[in-house]
Amino acid sequence: MTLIDDKLRTIFRQLPSMVCVLTGADEVALYSATISSLVSLDIDADKPIVSFVLKKTSTIGTIIEGNGRFSISVLAAGQTEVSLKFSQPRGKLNLEEFSSDYAKEGTNFYAIPDCFAFIEASLVTVIREFESDIYIVTVEDSKIDVSKAPLIYLNRKYGVFKEL
Repeated sequence: MTLIDDKLRTIFRQLPSMVCVLTGADEVALYSATISSLVSLDIDADKPIVSFVLKKTSTIGTIIEGNGRFSISVLAAGQTEVSLKFSQPRGKLNLEEFSSDYAKEGTNFYAIPDCFAFIEASLVTVIREFESDIYIVTVEDSKIDVSKAPLIYLNRKYGVFKEL
């Protein structure tokens, strides 16, 4: 790692981001991963477009590419433990055992209960020219609980936004 890399890491650690859990399913199992890279690209489109980044070796990436449809749960303040749970490698979850971690939303969409927001998404494309893959997706539907605040990740710590 170079000095420039260290400086950039320090800079980007200072940028707050929402904590999300991606969830995809195949015929027998659920797959999930925690991300903090969700970014809106075009929210004025008929179908809004967002992006996120995954490691090339990510199992959830393979599931998303195979299925094309998946869900994004934007975690609420107080869901740090949920974030930590889904950030650990855990493989697939048997569909019959998902009830403790998920609430089913429609066909093949699974939400983290009590989350701040829930997004049903469809894959548009994957950009593979970099060390990690960039996923471009459309938002098919979304729900938000405005009574909650999103969980924020900043400088390797979890928290919430507070006005000055």
